[in-house]
This record gives sequence, C-alpha cells and structure tokens, in this order.
Amino acid sequence: NYTDIQVFLGRLYTWTEKTDSARFIFKKVLTANPLHEDALQANFDLEYWNNRFPRALEIAEVAVGAYPNRENFTTDKAKALRAMGKAQEA
Repeated sequence: NYTDIQVFLGRLYTWTEKTDSARFIFKKVLTANPLHEDALQANFDLEYWNNRFPRALEIAEVAVGAYPNRENFTTDKAKALRAMGKAQEA
C-alpha cells in the first residue's frame, strides 16, 4: 500500500515492456489519488512511449490542470499534441 513503491513498480513494468502490468498499477494508484504527481508523470510516460498519444494527452491535461506551474506537464502536453499532428496547438 506504499504509493511511492507502487509507482516505482509501475515504472519498472514500463521499462521492461510489461505495459499491461504498468497500466494496472498506475490505475490503482490514480484511482486512490487521481492527482498523484509522480503517478501522473509515470502514466504519461508509459502511454507516450507506447505511441498512445490521445491517452497521453488526456493524462497531460489532467496534470496541467492540477499542476499548472510544472513545466514538465506543460511540455508533455505539447509533446502529445505534436505527436498527434497538432503542432499549432502544441
């Protein structure tokens, strides 16, 4: 039940291409705490790195809404938009 350990485990699953396991972990963490900053970042990375850009954008939008002053989330949103062919919006 340690959130930081769960996020780390989700990252390990991401890095070892066990994407279903990573998604399960991130969903569990974000269900309990929808605005958990590290889980949002890790979940964005998972989806972006696996070319699931619309899902990555959804995550980035939640993160930007919760943490508007965090440059990493603003950059993530722009990266997802650009990957979706929406460079002007990015």
